[in-house]
Amino acid sequence: VIMKEINENEIKPLLKFAKENNFEIRFIELMPNNNINGNFKDLFISTEEIKRRIDQNMIPRAKKGYGPEDTYILEDGTKVGFISAITHNFCKTCNRIRITSTGKLSPCLMSPIGIDLKPALRPIKDKEKLHTLIQKALFIKPKEHTERDFITNMSTIGG
Repeated sequence: VIMKEINENEIKPLLKFAKENNFEIRFIELMPNNNINGNFKDLFISTEEIKRRIDQNMIPRAKKGYGPEDTYILEDGTKVGFISAITHNFCKTCNRIRITSTGKLSPCLMSPIGIDLKPALRPIKDKEKLHTLIQKALFIKPKEHTERDFITNMSTIGG
């Protein structure tokens, strides 16, 4: 995650490190969350701005599966991916759900909605009830995220 005035000067060194070690690097847009020290808008850098700063030709790679990442090969051979949750809403193709540390199944990082799985797991595991709760979470998965001031703490939600 690249942030203004925090690590924005590390884009090219990170790319160099990735190339030297034959790594594929991903740049993820900052998402508003309650762990940000400062104003989200003051820290946010878009994928387009990061691409501009990379300053190399980028050849798009074919998408693998339904994940949120757009990947490219730079003219120097470095593989780079971008996850643009804010500027390029990919909710319609998102195939992610998460289980929080409190036992809730969250159908979307940007949504306050969560289905509590604990009743299906305690005191004894009820597979049918668990299956029903998972289906419910998938059914309420939003088609697009809404503008919220912040999302849940990423370490709590599994992000």
